[in-house]
Amino acid sequence: MGLMVKSVLCLAFLVCVYGQKVTKLEDCNCWEGYEAKQDNDGKIMCQGKMVLALKPCNLPEAPKCVCTEDTVTGILSDAEGTWCNQRKAGKEVKRWPCENKDEWSAYKVKYAEFEKSYAL
Repeated sequence: MGLMVKSVLCLAFLVCVYGQKVTKLEDCNCWEGYEAKQDNDGKIMCQGKMVLALKPCNLPEAPKCVCTEDTVTGILSDAEGTWCNQRKAGKEVKRWPCENKDEWSAYKVKYAEFEKSYAL
């Protein structure tokens, strides 16, 4: 079986498994820091407990951001991605990509369908 056919079959499987519409709160598995919530229209999503962010239910956990530089003060996730971050006096001084780029790239390729609905 060719690589392209395997890729298409894998993507179709992921869309079927992870892309199914969740109709019960208890069927919605969320990442740490998120909880299943149902909106007024009945749509169930994972809502951040400490951040204003939504993610689809049953989304496979993203890799942890690795930052080994001594100056890192935190890890930031925004609409553009996930970053190592250095702040001083409440202001961002420096931002750079997670150092485990290969792991993040593989995740984004494997779950590309979800990339369209939220930022990693």
